Amino acid sequence: MNNKDFILSFEEAKRQLLGANKIVIVSHRSPDPDTVGASIALNRALTKLGKTVTACAVDKLADFLNFFEEAKNFEQELPSSGFDLLVILDCGSIEQTGLQKEFSVLKAKQVRSISIDHHSTNSKFADLNIVQPDSAATCEILYDFLCLVGWSIDEVQATALLLGIYYDTGRFMHSNTSAKNLQIAADLLNLGADFEFVVKSLYKTKPYEQLKLWGLIWNRARINDKNIVVSAVTDDDLKSCGAKKEHLSGAIDYMNSIAGTKFCMLLTDDQTGVKASVRTQRDDIDLSKFSLIFGGGGHKKASGFTIPGKIYKEIEVKWRISV
Repeated sequence: MNNKDFILSFEEAKRQLLGANKIVIVSHRSPDPDTVGASIALNRALTKLGKTVTACAVDKLADFLNFFEEAKNFEQELPSSGFDLLVILDCGSIEQTGLQKEFSVLKAKQVRSISIDHHSTNSKFADLNIVQPDSAATCEILYDFLCLVGWSIDEVQATALLLGIYYDTGRFMHSNTSAKNLQIAADLLNLGADFEFVVKSLYKTKPYEQLKLWGLIWNRARINDKNIVVSAVTDDDLKSCGAKKEHLSGAIDYMNSIAGTKFCMLLTDDQTGVKASVRTQRDDIDLSKFSLIFGGGGHKKASGFTIPGKIYKEIEVKWRISV
């Protein structure tokens, strides 16, 4: 999309949002700060306009996100009926929501849908697709949207949007950091974003159980003959550490800091199979294309996919997926 197309798509999204009374905002499975931050910011904007809004994510949110009052009200199932519009945030495909069956039913009932996303592999599954791969985060796109349509951003929204941008740029250290998102961050701070909360919650407050789990991941990590770093975590590992799925967040980025390797991969048991998260620092590797082979997607340097099966240990340093 060029700038003119984006302005038109933003205006159409505004028209649909204003025309709906009951709206559901959907985040992806294993919700991260970008999808949640975008949901909270949009939720508050629509609530201030008098709309009835339901936020939904099939997996529970991380505990630290309860800093936001709206985060405490996320539903894990879609309302069975009674809403006019579905907004899907930060999802490259409907499969990433875990709500494929429900989405098919809604389409048959002609419930309109809007997708707002920044992944280049987005499958354009919604009725209106606002996809900007040049943006570092969905929160960055949502900031542009709120500014363009003239909806105010309060301190809570500013904090939520900054949380998503700060997370998806890896503290402004990833290659997707730009003059634009740095300027947006400055604007959000001027609007009252709580930067101390953002930094502390993402990087300076780790539960003991999470660090114990990460220690297991490092101890298990190996560099294979293709110069790829691989580690794996099973559901039994989570139980033995007293950890939750949310405690895996951030581990893959530390694996990606190993010098001289092609990329890293973290395998985890998932409800629908085995989830693979992949990261690279190299410019000559496109992980989005690699993940697309397995039905996943993401960005050039950060992507993922899920395949059927379950993780089993073969010997101390090798893992296989059994279907």
